[in-house]
Formats: sequence, structure tokens, C-alpha cells
Amino acid sequence: MIACASSDWKVRCAGALAVLFAAGALGGCGTVRGVFGGGGKGTGESGPRYVAEAVDYEALLLAEVKAHLKGVAGAESRNRLVRRKPYYFKEYAEYAAGARPGDITMVETASRTAPYRADVTLRKVRYATRLRRAKDAARLDTDFLRDTGTEVLSYEFNSGQWRRLGSLFVAEKTEERVGGAWVPVREEPARLVPEEEAPRGWFGRLRKRLPFGG
Repeated sequence: MIACASSDWKVRCAGALAVLFAAGALGGCGTVRGVFGGGGKGTGESGPRYVAEAVDYEALLLAEVKAHLKGVAGAESRNRLVRRKPYYFKEYAEYAAGARPGDITMVETASRTAPYRADVTLRKVRYATRLRRAKDAARLDTDFLRDTGTEVLSYEFNSGQWRRLGSLFVAEKTEERVGGAWVPVREEPARLVPEEEAPRGWFGRLRKRLPFGG
């Protein structure tokens, strides 16, 4: 402890204490830097350095994909009616397996708000009825076609979580159920008149009775 006997010495003591306080503050700053990644080069630090815990982007993405598949896959959703203007149809899907690390392609972007983007590639079997313009006809339809192929789900990491941007499904084969077995779908006869140019009257009523007429 420093003892100051006179006013002159008090001034000198105050200066010395200020120097000691500044040195202690600088030492404390080194500890703070260590929390966020350690001291600078040439500090000679040999002890443990504390860094912020890294975010496991891949694990977060796998959890997000798992939740998405749970909501869209399974035969329990086969009666779900889908609307894509101007058509209605029913659709559900099955996935051979859940997403695995090897299914993910992740890239770092230059964006500060969305620093990562990723594609998840999955094997998928899609069941869907034919497109119908009439909602009631689509609701009553129980004749599903089966498409087998690959789906790519696209995501970006934004605001601390993965957000799905969209998906692309490419069917490798399409089958229909005949006599209790799945067989390659038969070619449907081509329309004689494009849908938007179909005439009214008796020909139009006849066309509506065809399997592809809605």
C-alpha cells in the first residue's frame, strides 16, 4: 500500500494510482477479448481461450426438414384437397428415409441477413389425383397416380432459423393402379381442342364427361 505524507507526495501518489488503475483495466480488456476469441497475436497467452459456441447449422436444418416432412407425408393426409389455380386435386407423399447429413448441400453467401443457403435432396413417392377444374369432382376422386422421383427442398438461414424457400420434384416414373397392382400409366388421348379454346354447346358438354374433362 502506498502512504502519502505531504501534499506534494499526494499529487505524485495520485498519479501512480492512476497508472496502476489503467494497467489493471487493460488487463481486464484482454480477458474480454478472450471470451470472444482470445487475445491478439504475440500476446504469449498459453492458458485456455474461451470462444462463443458455434451454431450447428446442419443440425438445425435437419430438425426443420424433419418437422416439414411430418406435416406433408403419410397416407393420413390423402384426403387433403389442394388448390392450384385453376385446378383442384388431392395429394400426399411418402419419403424413403428422413433427411441425413449427406443429403445436404450448404453454401455461404455474401448476405449478412441470410448468410447460408442449402438444398436438401430426398427420394420421394408422390400420390396425386388428376387435375380437376370442379372442386366437388376433385373431392370425390379416389383414383391416385403414383410418381417416384427426387425432390429438392431449398432453404436459407435468416433471423436465426432456417426458412424454406420452395421445392422442386422431378418424377422418374408415373404409375396407376390396375387390378391391385401398380403399372406404368397409359397415355391419355390428346384433347382435340385446347382447354382455353373449347367450344360451348353439345361438344363442350360431351368433353366434360370425358375422364380428363374435370
